[in-house]
Amino acid sequence: PFRKVLNYLNRLRKRYFTPQKMLPATASRLIEREGGAYASHLKDVQFSMKEFYSMLKGYKGNQEALLDDYDSALRGNEEAFNRLPEDFAVHAKKIRNQVDALSLEAINIGVFDTSTGAGRKTAETVMGKLGSYLMRSYEIYDNKDWANQVSAEVITAAKNRIRTDIKKAAETEYNDPAVQERFNSFEEYLEDRVDGLIKKYLDKSTAKAFVKGKALLGKGSDISKKLTDIPVEIRALMGEYSDPMKNYAMSIIKLAKAVEGTRTMNQLREVGLNKFLFENPTGQFTAQLASEGSETMRPLNGLYTTPEILEAFESTPALVDGFLQKYLMYTSSIKWAKTIGSVATHSKNVLGNLGF
Repeated sequence: PFRKVLNYLNRLRKRYFTPQKMLPATASRLIEREGGAYASHLKDVQFSMKEFYSMLKGYKGNQEALLDDYDSALRGNEEAFNRLPEDFAVHAKKIRNQVDALSLEAINIGVFDTSTGAGRKTAETVMGKLGSYLMRSYEIYDNKDWANQVSAEVITAAKNRIRTDIKKAAETEYNDPAVQERFNSFEEYLEDRVDGLIKKYLDKSTAKAFVKGKALLGKGSDISKKLTDIPVEIRALMGEYSDPMKNYAMSIIKLAKAVEGTRTMNQLREVGLNKFLFENPTGQFTAQLASEGSETMRPLNGLYTTPEILEAFESTPALVDGFLQKYLMYTSSIKWAKTIGSVATHSKNVLGNLGF
C-alpha cells in the first residue's frame, strides 16, 4: 500500500505540474521540479508520522505523559528528552534534525532578505532557535464550532488568568470618569473586560491576530512564535493541539513551502533574466511581477514579463493546492493525511518566499 501511495503521488505531480501553455519551457520545468521537491517533503512527513503512531500504539505506559515529554524534547528540553524511551528518543532526534536542516536551508537559500535590518534579525532569530523551534497550532483555526465546544472549566481557568493579568491596567482605565459612567462598579467593569478578551480569543480572526502579534519573525512570516508570552490557560482556551506530530508536520510544511518557493524564484531569475524577465518594461514585457521592494515574489519582484506569463505564474498556487487536495483525498484513511490536510492545502503563494 505504501508503494502504491508513492506511485500515485508521482502521477499526480506530473499531472498538476506539466508545462503550462503560456510559460517558457524552462520556467515550467522549474515549477514542476518545485512540486516534486515539495512532494518529497510530504513523503518524509508521512513516513515519520506513520512510524511514530506505530510506536505509540504499542506503548504500554502513560501515553499522555509520553506525548508531553516528546513535544518538550522536540522543543529542546533535555530533561524531557532523557525521559523518553530509547526508540522515541531516536525518532525525536531524527525529526528534530529534519526541522533544523530546513531552517538552516531557509537561511542559506535566502528566504529572509539579509540586505535589510529586519531580514537579518529574522535570520538571526531562526539560527538562535535551532534545536528548539517547533510550531504550535490551535483548534480555533480549524474548528468552526470550537467556541461552543470548549469546556466550562477551560473558560473559567482562562478568565481567572486574564482577570489577574489585566487588573492593574483595568484599575487605571476605571479612573476615567467616562468609564465610570457606564459601569456601576470596578468589579463590573473588570468582568466586562475579561468577557471581551474571552470572546477575542474564541474568534478565529482575532485569535490569529493575537498570536501573530507575538511573532518573533519578520512581517509575512509565521515560522516562529514567541509563545512564552501566551499563558497556558489562553492556549488551552484556543484549543492548542497536544499531538506533537501535527506541530512537527506544520513546521516542515511551512518551512518547505518557503524553501522550495525561494529556490524556484532564485532559479527563475537566473534563467529568465533578459529572456522572459526584464528589469525595465520593454516591448511586450510590460506586466510587473509585484512592486519593487515588495516581499511578494522576491527576488522576482519589480521585474517585468508578459501579461500571459504573469497570469501563469499567479495560477501556480491553485495548481499546488489542487495537487495536494487530490493526494490528501486519496490518502484520507491515513492518519497523517487527516492531521495535516488543512495545513498543507492552505497555500497562499507557493512562489512567494514568505507568503505562508
